[in-house]
Amino acid sequence: MIFGVLPVTRIWLYAFLLLGFSHSAFAQYACPPGYYSIGGGQDAGGFYGCAPLEGANQQEAAPVWESRWGAIALTNGAFGTVTGMASEAQASSAAMKQCDANSRQGGCQIGITYHDQCVALAWGDGQTSMWRSPDKADAESHAMKNCSAKTSNCQIYYSDCTYPEQVQ
Repeated sequence: MIFGVLPVTRIWLYAFLLLGFSHSAFAQYACPPGYYSIGGGQDAGGFYGCAPLEGANQQEAAPVWESRWGAIALTNGAFGTVTGMASEAQASSAAMKQCDANSRQGGCQIGITYHDQCVALAWGDGQTSMWRSPDKADAESHAMKNCSAKTSNCQIYYSDCTYPEQVQ
């Protein structure tokens, strides 16, 4: 009889140990990085979950972009250009200064201002044409097309782009 009781006792002992180890396995609930395991045990009613670590998983602020301006100022036979300025007024002022420096007679005027895109200046026999577009090749194509419709010997004298700048 002793041999008959011993195997039943071993079965209960193995069952008890198995349940004890399996409970501790649940306490190691897998959470993603930046989180810690919560719940489990009698106080939580067997609930297991994850909670964020303090200061973790906070979304980064979205990038902040600011427009950048460009301008073309021109007069008879001279022009001035600028890109990457913080405002339209700054771009106009800088283009006027450059045009005045390039001109012997003065009289510069703003031909075009633009922001966050491209511009092209086509010059022909006594006529100019300026065009702005998100695409530089498109701006050049339209400037040439408009210049050629007004006069002959048109050429692209200037083209450039100014794009928004990430400030944060």
